[in-house]
Amino acid sequence: MAREISEKVDSTMRKLEDTDLPCLQWLTDECFSPQKGGWNEVTNATSISRSYEANIARYCLPLASSWLLHPRYGHYDRIFLFNRLWDETIPNEKLRSDLGVFSLSISDDPDRTAQIMATIPRKMSADIREISQKNLALLFFTGLSPEAQSAVRDMSRLAGSFKPLFIRTSGHPPRNGRLEQSIPLDSLHRPCNISEELLVDVHPPDRNMQSDDSVGSIYPNGLRGREFSAEDLIQHGWTQAVSHDATFIVFNSGNYERIGIRHRKSQTLFLSDLIHVPSCTNPTYGKLHLGLYLWVLQDALDRLCRKRESLDRVPLMVQPSLGKRPRDTSLEARRNTRQKLDAAGAKLSNKAASSDEKSFWKLLGQKTLGLLYLQYKGYNSQTPTVCRRVRPPLSLQGIGVEDPGNAPPYTVSESLDLILEAPFSCSAIGTLHTGKVSIRTSNDTYLEREVVVKLGTSPKERRRMRSEYDVYHKLWSKPVRRGILPIYGLFEDYNDLATLLVMGKGGISLGQRRRDLQAQSTGDSEEDKSKTRPLVSPQEREMFVSILNACHKAHVCHMDIQPENFLVNSEGEGFIIDFERAYITVQSGCHKIEMDQFKAFLDGRPYDNKFSHLQAGSDNEEDE
Repeated sequence: MAREISEKVDSTMRKLEDTDLPCLQWLTDECFSPQKGGWNEVTNATSISRSYEANIARYCLPLASSWLLHPRYGHYDRIFLFNRLWDETIPNEKLRSDLGVFSLSISDDPDRTAQIMATIPRKMSADIREISQKNLALLFFTGLSPEAQSAVRDMSRLAGSFKPLFIRTSGHPPRNGRLEQSIPLDSLHRPCNISEELLVDVHPPDRNMQSDDSVGSIYPNGLRGREFSAEDLIQHGWTQAVSHDATFIVFNSGNYERIGIRHRKSQTLFLSDLIHVPSCTNPTYGKLHLGLYLWVLQDALDRLCRKRESLDRVPLMVQPSLGKRPRDTSLEARRNTRQKLDAAGAKLSNKAASSDEKSFWKLLGQKTLGLLYLQYKGYNSQTPTVCRRVRPPLSLQGIGVEDPGNAPPYTVSESLDLILEAPFSCSAIGTLHTGKVSIRTSNDTYLEREVVVKLGTSPKERRRMRSEYDVYHKLWSKPVRRGILPIYGLFEDYNDLATLLVMGKGGISLGQRRRDLQAQSTGDSEEDKSKTRPLVSPQEREMFVSILNACHKAHVCHMDIQPENFLVNSEGEGFIIDFERAYITVQSGCHKIEMDQFKAFLDGRPYDNKFSHLQAGSDNEEDE
């Protein structure tokens, strides 16, 4: 595989022989060799990845970009990037401390690529823009520990007999309305010869298949005590490749390396032989990775072309003409009908709202177990993972009952469904996802609420998330009910890998409102721009001041006054969120300082953060 990948360099050079691209002649088999490149002393994943970036990626990126994407630009430059993926979830403590995940992607920076894109044909530039910001290949760097070295070496023993590790929760009833994810298309061009017999389609598993356990008792399995192994590394690499829809995966432990090619249709990972990095000569290590980078770009462009062809072949649905008079689609006709329907629906919903909310929160308080499903990107959970509710829900209906701490098995009546959708932001203590809380009723229907889920995996994130919940609990118990989001519970993964804080939705942030106002003002005249548009109305200003004042009366200082932490929904209700930095104090001086900061923020005046010493103290205490 390594030799066939590197041959891409020779074939590409032959195609470019008739171009005016400079410096083609100095690329020889001895270029980009680690022995000649002067690698720095390396020990852990960070230093290995930095040496790779300085000695290999630094030269391969502009060559691959220039040769395949913009050969007419005139000199070597790059829009192909080597980036670290900071937000990857690593479900193993040893992996987490000794693994760095990087990607190859296309830049979408218009200032950086404007001159280059001007030399590219229109079709190619459209293709480049479409694949920009997508992670086209993944590189996993481990440290020089014996476990990491052994994990890369031992991958060959798993050939043909790899058994993935699953969190197989059993005994739960099947959930209706599951998403169906189609398998993405593979490129028809492969960097190495693979028998067609190995590329057969994999039949999807039977989604209605039940375990041997009768539905009624839920049995979560445990994954504690796992070691850093080849199975762990392959499974994590495959999971991230599916998530990012990447074809190529590189496993590098400093001295040893393997290159993997993911085939989607057959659900197979094809691995190269073991590559000894210091003595890699035929081909040289640099030539091998230049060929790999060229294949990464070629694969992305080929798959994009296949995707377009498949969409072009889909027939359009043509509505038959029934010869009837077309209905009136004017705005006035829609308004009259819709106003009547909205008015009738509002009357019915107002009558049932209070009783429906009470019954929902009553049922929610009885659930001590969350069955977590992922439904975004390449994730489509067939069986859930179990999360125990370790803190009760908080709402206008009161504070729920503490978790009794039952041991498994759990009954189905104790469970609710947590459906996690795509992440939309990152906070200081975790990733924010949209999602749903779904409770199955006795007649096999669901009561659902849209929620925001804060997910933390590192020990520090999880510790601070519990502290944030404690602040919410203190506010609700005072009670500070206005302007504080309802909390559906604090959940912890059964295998002690993650913590989830499930909250209600609060609307758009003042930060987003400010960005919208700035976007609207771009077309205004200079006279209009000179007029300062208020971020909040007088009523909203009074509302937020009242909410923060209630928090201070409960001895809670928010400590993080910024526009992203203040929300307004469509009904005009305001909420303060993200109490992860909150400080419990009875000092009225601290409350006054924060209130002055808050009013200055609402008025658009500059303000200083005078609580930095308290925040630093709390963070240091957590680190210790």
